[in-house]
Amino acid sequence: MMVGVGCASTGDTSAALSTYCAAAGIHSIVLLLTNHISITQLVQPIANGAFVLSIYTNFDGCMQLNREVTAELSIYLANSLNSLRLEGQKTATIEILQQFDWEVPDWVIITSGNLGNIYAFYKGFHMCKELGLVDRIPRLVCAQAANANPLYLYFKLGWKKFKPMKASTIFAYAIQIGDPISIDRAVFAFKNSNRIVEEATEEELMDDMCLGVGLKFISHDTSNLMAPRGHAAIA
Repeated sequence: MMVGVGCASTGDTSAALSTYCAAAGIHSIVLLLTNHISITQLVQPIANGAFVLSIYTNFDGCMQLNREVTAELSIYLANSLNSLRLEGQKTATIEILQQFDWEVPDWVIITSGNLGNIYAFYKGFHMCKELGLVDRIPRLVCAQAANANPLYLYFKLGWKKFKPMKASTIFAYAIQIGDPISIDRAVFAFKNSNRIVEEATEEELMDDMCLGVGLKFISHDTSNLMAPRGHAAIA
């Protein structure tokens, strides 16, 4: 019998998980990185009654601990190793197509750290094509921070040998991941479609944030705030 649902998080997953668990009356357990979570992201799981642990490590270490805990205890893993998480993420592709009146965009740029969303987007667009909703799928671009870019380096080596890395500190710490758990799924998506991987330096990320280019592009001039990692896709 499961006693709760758990996740390792840089902020967003824990906020969403704790909210839905609270609504369903399910216990939630979240592992967060010490001193790398914004106040707004920290308040949400606490306010929703989650059992919150602050871990002195990077996301890779936090994720490893989460995998060990959920394997030994009756806690359901909610990170992207869970295929149901990807099923939810792939619905974003349907929303994109709906907003484009079912006209397929030429490119879709995705910021990614743990790489689950890369595979989810591939799966979603591929599903829409198989169902006859569209006649092609867009080219996907994975954007990574230059200081945390294991997929980019793997791509540049022609997919010859993947090497996990120790990600350096970056401003967009939500994607500060050197050993993504969905690497195999992401590579499958890239090898079976016309995809590319790019990187953005810290200077490019900060420049884009200061200029507001990404903000206007994403929010259609509605002045919505965008998290730092989102600017990797624009930079």
